[in-house]
Amino acid sequence: MSQNETPAAEHKNIQEELVRVNPHELDLGKNVRENPEYEDYAHLIPSIKANGMYHPILGHRNDEGDTITVIDGQCRVLAAREIGLPDVLVLLQPHTDKTLAAREADRIIEQIETTRRRSLTDMQVVRGMQELFKTRAVKNADVSARLGLSDKEVTKYRKLTKSDTAIEAMEDNQLSMEEALIIAEFEGNDEALARLARASRGNVQYTATRIRNEAKERAEYAEAAKPYTDAGFTVLDIDDDPDEDEGYVLSEDLVNQADGEPVTQEQIDANPAHWSVQLWRDWAYVHMHSGEVVETDVIDWHAKADETAGEDLVHNNLVDHRRIWFASFYSTDPQSAGVQLAAHAEPESSEAPRAEGDTQAPDAVSPEEKQRRERRKLRELNKLGLAAEQVRREWVKSNLLAGKTAPKGAIMFIAAQITRHTDLLEKNRAAQTARVLLGYKDSDHLGIGNELAGLAAGAEGRATVLLLGQVLGALEEFTPKDTWRQPEGYYARNYSRDYLQYLAGHGYPLTDIERVVLGEVDSEDLYEQVAAELAEAKASKAAKKKAVADVGQDGDTDNDASEATAHVA
Repeated sequence: MSQNETPAAEHKNIQEELVRVNPHELDLGKNVRENPEYEDYAHLIPSIKANGMYHPILGHRNDEGDTITVIDGQCRVLAAREIGLPDVLVLLQPHTDKTLAAREADRIIEQIETTRRRSLTDMQVVRGMQELFKTRAVKNADVSARLGLSDKEVTKYRKLTKSDTAIEAMEDNQLSMEEALIIAEFEGNDEALARLARASRGNVQYTATRIRNEAKERAEYAEAAKPYTDAGFTVLDIDDDPDEDEGYVLSEDLVNQADGEPVTQEQIDANPAHWSVQLWRDWAYVHMHSGEVVETDVIDWHAKADETAGEDLVHNNLVDHRRIWFASFYSTDPQSAGVQLAAHAEPESSEAPRAEGDTQAPDAVSPEEKQRRERRKLRELNKLGLAAEQVRREWVKSNLLAGKTAPKGAIMFIAAQITRHTDLLEKNRAAQTARVLLGYKDSDHLGIGNELAGLAAGAEGRATVLLLGQVLGALEEFTPKDTWRQPEGYYARNYSRDYLQYLAGHGYPLTDIERVVLGEVDSEDLYEQVAAELAEAKASKAAKKKAVADVGQDGDTDNDASEATAHVA
């Protein structure tokens, strides 16, 4: 038996003791409810005045026996002091563990358990759990059993209490525990924490999803770009925007100086040091065996599964439609690369003359630049739309469709949608998306018929939830990441508006990209905001790179100076 264990016989012989003690002589000690205010115990005063205390204060006597420390009943002791009671009844519980850490763990668990039912704030519980885990005297299973928490809840508390940044954010910004857990997830990532700090209340999860998506995309970009880096190309950052104004010239706009012929891919691959590359993703048909892109005009779309494709065509069963990486190549020094600007890419020499009296300024933005800007806008706002979709689906699953009964007003909403959109449930992947929102296993062909049939007789509440899930699943399918660009009057936009307004009415925090769909935010204004954030991030990254480079140069200079000094000496 280890020295920290107590024999069963010893536990059987433990004697509790009831004593009366002046409340002013009791030591309140540490408590998960820090610095209680008068308001915390004022409600106890009338009852104690009239009836006294129904239950004794719980306490421990210290090893010397001269001090009694309160472990449960802090507010009642303060109320007794306020009233002026000469003494209070205290039940002394002897220590059953020999280690100080175990005693401290007992004290914290007792206080959390007894005060959790008495308006203890989330913040106070978290602080208490932080103290508890610092004792290192209890395992997750012990905490779960003694506090009546699930293993998942205990794991969350342990993760959260390891992050001082998250706890401070929870306290300073009144974040929920789930939001504070997000802060803990990004501990050490200063840029991410700054973005989360700027997020409006309720949009922390959305901002975190954007950050995760961006990190995932960057990792995928880096993996796809590695062969080009290994080959000697300069790989541009995923957020770079190469164009003529920045000195980058697209390979398609260049020809060979010697013969005026277009630049070939073989020529670029042979001289990687002269070229920069940026990758981008788009949908394409890819041959399942070779992995090569197959143009749509060489796919035999009419060949049946058991038929051979036409001559020089590829059978439609042998192609897969998916997003893949494409590469664009740029030159920043055409002269050194032996190429020059093609005639079609030469800028216009001058603007057309204006008529006399025409004071309108010439259009300073070229059609090409307008197209580039629209592509950037589409890309960036679609990223916002994707993040919103991910968060929204999880919110619907957790807040509207997880219970045994549907939220208030569900039947009226279902009736209105089915009446207004008679074919709603037959469109797109309504049934499959409903499965996802209802928390069932994803399926390409199953609806929720089996789940509905499996309900107990009379389970009308859950049946209504399933029906609501069907309707919300259909509306979710009408609200993809690019819903923001649907024109006014487009029929599907009405589906999305009904959907988002219903969610907002039940407490869902709309994001700016969703508010574009509702007409509350202008997409141009939102893109300008996003572009400004990207520019700021890009400038910050460039400044950090320069600072690192400057430090390196300073080190080289110092080394050179040291060598020169040594040589002179």
